[in-house]
Amino acid sequence: MRGDKKMNNEIPPKAVLHKKTIISGIAILVVFAVLFVLLLGMFNQENQAYATEFMSEDASQSGYILVTAKSFSVDPIKGDVSTRLQFSPEGDLANEDGTLAKSMTLYVNNSTGKSQIPFTKDEVMNPADVVIDIYGNVGSYPFDSHDGVLFMSLIAEEKDADGVIVSSESIPFVVDYTSSLAGYKVNPTIGEESTTGYAEIYLNITRAATALTFSIFIMVLEWLLALSAVAATFVWIRGRKIEVGMFGWMGALLFALVPLRNAMPAVPPVGVFSDIISFFWAEIIVAVCLVISVGAWVKRGSAAGNPK
Repeated sequence: MRGDKKMNNEIPPKAVLHKKTIISGIAILVVFAVLFVLLLGMFNQENQAYATEFMSEDASQSGYILVTAKSFSVDPIKGDVSTRLQFSPEGDLANEDGTLAKSMTLYVNNSTGKSQIPFTKDEVMNPADVVIDIYGNVGSYPFDSHDGVLFMSLIAEEKDADGVIVSSESIPFVVDYTSSLAGYKVNPTIGEESTTGYAEIYLNITRAATALTFSIFIMVLEWLLALSAVAATFVWIRGRKIEVGMFGWMGALLFALVPLRNAMPAVPPVGVFSDIISFFWAEIIVAVCLVISVGAWVKRGSAAGNPK
């Protein structure tokens, strides 16, 4: 009787297994929720527009030009970053209708367009797109870093009837450089030589945290897929029955690694650092495992057909 009661009080194995399954599922959901919140926080932080402001001393005392600079395109392969400059005259430099009160010229290091952009008195200052050269090693993807500098100078010049410059004046301006680019992190800093009417804005461009994290995930995934092919090959060599359908899986994996690699954000052509440490090795390992598996399958078939 006591033995029967003891047997009745024991928890059935299926109930224990079901309880462990529920706990494991809850743990996985918690980990997924934490990762999801962290990734969303990273994206929201990167998506915010951070502005670096430069203001000369004269700008706070008289009229000035407000220059809003925003990068809208980065091409690390070509080595340039496209930036839009928008202008707004303020104070003594603005008429009542918002037009410019004095003619002036913007000098900027535009690598593909005009380096001198004139603005006429009593007219609206139209935006200008400039292309800035950046320098870096794109082959270090996704850990590459690129640097560039934007030079700007505003000068009002007076000329005589013969077109000879008789006087020039540096126009104070304020620069708001907005750094918000999908997939990239732009860090602008103001050069120490910046002064009234002249500004140097140094740019450091790296991959955004979300893009970097996803790229690393793809590289790790490539290794895991390659190691799964190694594990399957090792098991078959040890004598387990070879499933012919697995040959199709390995062959498909061999070609599936290519679009998987190209799914990395803004990835350059084949041959970058991420390929050296993951993609090339994954392709080689899967190809070798496929050849070894087919060889083992053929060898076993031949051995079974030949009597001792």
